[in-house]
Amino acid sequence: MVPGIVIVTLVVGLFAVIARASRAAKAKRLGKLQLIADMLGGTHDSSSKAWGPKFGAPITIELATRGSGSSAENWTHIHVEVPAAYPLAIHIRRHERGDTRTISRGEMVDVIVGDKAFDDAFLVEAAPADVVREMLGPEIRALLSSHKEIDLDTVTPASGGRTLTLGVRGWLEEVTELRPFVEPMAKLGAQVREAYAKADAAVEARSAGDPYRPIVDAAPAREAQAKREAEVGQVEMLRGKRAAAAARVGVVIITVVFLAILVPLVCHG
Repeated sequence: MVPGIVIVTLVVGLFAVIARASRAAKAKRLGKLQLIADMLGGTHDSSSKAWGPKFGAPITIELATRGSGSSAENWTHIHVEVPAAYPLAIHIRRHERGDTRTISRGEMVDVIVGDKAFDDAFLVEAAPADVVREMLGPEIRALLSSHKEIDLDTVTPASGGRTLTLGVRGWLEEVTELRPFVEPMAKLGAQVREAYAKADAAVEARSAGDPYRPIVDAAPAREAQAKREAEVGQVEMLRGKRAAAAARVGVVIITVVFLAILVPLVCHG
């Protein structure tokens, strides 16, 4: 009986140590989230998110996990709310092997911003192109270029609306680490309306009729807007096609592996 009592005592003690460590880790995480919430002028939840409006546009910082199991990765997501009324699709990441072939086949859009170093390093799968070029100024290009594993996407949350989400590999839990990302993202979120206004201003309005009584022709602006909406639709359609193709490949691989395991068992059974 004594060895059994010792084992039970050790097991109970181990669980107690684990529980204390878990409580300490959670308290530490909540302390970090509180400091982040203070920076944002807002509050936080009990696990991984802090949010607030201090920088203008509402911002949420999320300590997230991508993938699962052995492939799980820690990422920091910085979400900034942007107006949903403007057609906009942004998906930016560093170039990967095979991008050039995919683009040349017309299966992927890559907007050329005009900064050669940035264009060579990053895939800018985005639309409308004229609006995106206005948004991707030197500051945000420098921010994206500052990290090896980083991406920027428009996201439509289940709750509605739209966010621009910057993803950085690793958990950035210190305010000093986060601030260099938060301020440029707040500016970027506020630039959507301005970028659209600048793009619209670049579309020359035509006039017709008596030169002394010109009639403004709004057709160019309408045509530009229709073109932008079509660009956004094209980007999302191509991404959807690639995702569906990847899913089919995944199903085929799983099926082949399953059959490779099953057939020998049946044959030797």
